Amino acid sequence: ALKASAMKVIIISVEDAGVLTRSWCALEAFLALVEGGPGYLTDIYAHYEGAVRRLTDGLIAADETRVSRKATRDAYFPFQVVWRALDFALRDTKASVDADRENILAHVKLQAGGEVSIDNTVRARYFVAALFAVVEAEDGAALVSSGMEALRRSVLPRLVLSDAIVEVHAHTLMRSLPSSVVELRLPGVGIGGKGPQILSTFLASSTALRVLDLSNNQIGSAGAAGLCEGLAANTTLTALTL
Repeated sequence: ALKASAMKVIIISVEDAGVLTRSWCALEAFLALVEGGPGYLTDIYAHYEGAVRRLTDGLIAADETRVSRKATRDAYFPFQVVWRALDFALRDTKASVDADRENILAHVKLQAGGEVSIDNTVRARYFVAALFAVVEAEDGAALVSSGMEALRRSVLPRLVLSDAIVEVHAHTLMRSLPSSVVELRLPGVGIGGKGPQILSTFLASSTALRVLDLSNNQIGSAGAAGLCEGLAANTTLTALTL
């Protein structure tokens, strides 16, 4: 089920069920994630082992700007749901009335990005939120590869991480950032020595990014110099934390 309130959209995943299997729910996700843009926040809830778990879209008031609190909360989200989400495809959804499904597919097809945008943005939304669990999974390499590809082809507006990940994955993540990202928070992720230069390339080309948090990454003077090259060419950033 999917419930919208003002600019907040909630996706509810039921234990042992697929992710957005109904066409109408997938359409509402498309309207929020793709057509709605950064003005919409998309939170994901799942009922798992008798408890409700959630993935919030960015920080919430209770986090008090501490990204680590979001990371702790996200860690409890069931990995099984994330795994299923990486296979999401609008074309596989169903509706009680076949004509409704066909009309929804036709509507999405006419919009910029069409099915490619919604498929990859849904996959990327789950993947990024559970990246740390994905990396540690038994078949993590394959999941990371498909997740990064989904991120690259998505129109995700926000990306918030805080726990350290393997440097090579951090670099791949930064190379996979879509141009749609408005808010990027990577405190303590461990972007490594080459990370600032990789991110500099993204900064120079981004026409959407407004918030960037790279605190606790030990960037150093050389990294800062590389980052400055991208910052000098960027005209949209309004908040920077190092």
